[in-house]
Amino acid sequence: MNLIYLRHAIAMEREEFATYCLKKGIESDDEHRPLTKMGVRRMSQAAHGLNKALGSLNIASAPLIVSSPLKRARQTADIAAQTMQREGRVVLCDALKPGVEPEVFRNWLYDLLHSGARRRILNQQTIVAVGHEPSLSRHVTWWLTGEVKSKFPVKKGGAICLEIGNAMAPGQGRMMWALPPWALRALDD
Repeated sequence: MNLIYLRHAIAMEREEFATYCLKKGIESDDEHRPLTKMGVRRMSQAAHGLNKALGSLNIASAPLIVSSPLKRARQTADIAAQTMQREGRVVLCDALKPGVEPEVFRNWLYDLLHSGARRRILNQQTIVAVGHEPSLSRHVTWWLTGEVKSKFPVKKGGAICLEIGNAMAPGQGRMMWALPPWALRALDD
């Protein structure tokens, strides 16, 4: 199975969002911080590039897209889903929230892939997981080395593709490619 970690696109800065919320008289909960217009535009280009990169894996079916429930990640996942013609098929996953240990996501993913849902909705070779830093870097490091450290940082809008065996064991993953956002956007040209 191919597991692609995609970091959310450029979002409003925390201070800018807090000021915006103060002016609007609404609570400034970081979970509701949205993408910027530039973030949406660049992610749209990067999503087209990601779609081309997926073509290099000879994948017959569209990937399943799972996302952190935080707004900036959901918006990023929605852009990717629209580009990959998977609109409305994003699965929200609390295990992709910031600070959640990689093993929690692995267990969630294992349960999903080995449940009856696999035969009904999955039956595919690729999962795109949209999340946040430094959690994504910790996930990638864990799959590759078995250590929970942050050794593979992912830029906003960037992606890392891993090959994960059926046992889904830490330290047994293999990196297929890592593409920063500018490279994904360049693939769109």
